[in-house]
Amino acid sequence: MLYLRQIARFIALSLLLSSVSFAQSVPDAHVSSAQPTPATVSETPKDPPPPIDPPEYKLVCQPNPAQILEPVRCELAIYHLPIITVKLSAGPEVEQGQATLPIPQQDGRLLTTRTFEVKAKELNQSLRIKNLVLLWEGNQGQKGEIKIPTHKINIKPLTTGINQPQIRNFSQPTGRNQEIQTQDLERFWQMHGPLPLERFNWELVIAVGSIIVIALGFLIGWLVRKWKEARERRAMPYVDPRPAHVIAFEALKLIEKDEQLRKNYKIYYQKLSEAIRAYLEKRYGFSALEMTSDEIRNALNGFALLHQQRVSIDDFLSDTDLVKFADFTPSEHALDQIIKNAFTLVDQTKEEEQVEASENQAEDANVEDQQEKGKGNQKKAKSSLAKRNERKQKEKQK
Repeated sequence: MLYLRQIARFIALSLLLSSVSFAQSVPDAHVSSAQPTPATVSETPKDPPPPIDPPEYKLVCQPNPAQILEPVRCELAIYHLPIITVKLSAGPEVEQGQATLPIPQQDGRLLTTRTFEVKAKELNQSLRIKNLVLLWEGNQGQKGEIKIPTHKINIKPLTTGINQPQIRNFSQPTGRNQEIQTQDLERFWQMHGPLPLERFNWELVIAVGSIIVIALGFLIGWLVRKWKEARERRAMPYVDPRPAHVIAFEALKLIEKDEQLRKNYKIYYQKLSEAIRAYLEKRYGFSALEMTSDEIRNALNGFALLHQQRVSIDDFLSDTDLVKFADFTPSEHALDQIIKNAFTLVDQTKEEEQVEASENQAEDANVEDQQEKGKGNQKKAKSSLAKRNERKQKEKQK
């Protein structure tokens, strides 16, 4: 019954206010029609709307303090005049909200209630409800907004109300015997609320990830370097470290012993030509295998060769060119002579230091063998040493 009286009172008050505003507007219209304003006279400015009392509010949130992830229900009670409409603007932390119809109060104002829920999602941090703005507007154009201060809700620990906290599990959450546990199980969950969120340790993840990335970088760099080294080793041709004349003598001996190769004289001459050209290339440092005979002769002009050495090279190149390019058929004597000329060419042009070193090593070995045989062989050893010294002196004089 009281509620119906309040509604009737609200309707009567609204009709009264509308009739007053209509009565105020009628005389103005009558005057303006009876006494028209000249065109030259400027219109009078409109009066500002009369001021009205802004709404009042009260914010209550329960529970406070709350546990982590526990829903907190907030209720905003707004007391305002019947000619005012209100609207609530909330921040992103508000999950859901709803409004109720205005309820008339004994003092003539209306009570509008806005409810919403929030949850605490951060450990060890208070829940703050902020960015709440109450917007209101009157029936005559009055407007305003009220910024509601930040409301703080404390977060209580999960062990609230436990005198001696102990390690518990889901099978025995209260830490007591089965009978007491069954009785207190519901109270336990009501006391502790839902399970908390575990805070993700980003610092540890970043540190471990950085170490892994650095280790992978070093590993990839090491593998790339090994791959390049292996590729360079595969790309580099094998270079025989032995002296050029030793390699040439070995190749010529293999050709000389091959009877089947001797029967095909063109291939025989070609193999001899390749062996000598490879010797000249390693001995003098130019690409003799890729040059013609004339180009080899021109390249050798830059070296201090003896006359006999130059004649041996020219004769060998001419003899091999006759067979390879002029279809000349050599005799058996010519086959024997060309292999001898090849050995002579290598023997005449080999490096002197290497020749001297090899000869000295052989003679030293002979001297040591002779000295070990006894006093009778000492004279032979001395004579061989004397001959070697004389030969050295002659070479120095030349």
